[in-house]
Amino acid sequence: MRTIAALALGATGIGTAIYAGMPPERFRGDTAAIVLFVGDVGAQCGQKPPYRMLACHRRIKGTSYIVLPNPCPFGDDGEYFARLACHEAAHAQGWTGMHEP
Repeated sequence: MRTIAALALGATGIGTAIYAGMPPERFRGDTAAIVLFVGDVGAQCGQKPPYRMLACHRRIKGTSYIVLPNPCPFGDDGEYFARLACHEAAHAQGWTGMHEP
């Protein structure tokens, strides 16, 4: 089982070496994945202190799973949620999350 973090924040709120920006255009197309909306993303994504997982992608037996926070608490801040979902969908298309052209 492989987990790739979309965004991991340390106690300072500064991103770690894991790239958390928007993916390159070539990874922003339609994708097929099972999406799990959960209340505790960290528990589902294998969070390890001092980092806080906001979302993740997993590939289990060839099937892509995207774990996202329950969208309801985001209210009107849909742009943030869309960026998070786009980031994870790109992992399902093969993006490693590193700086790629």
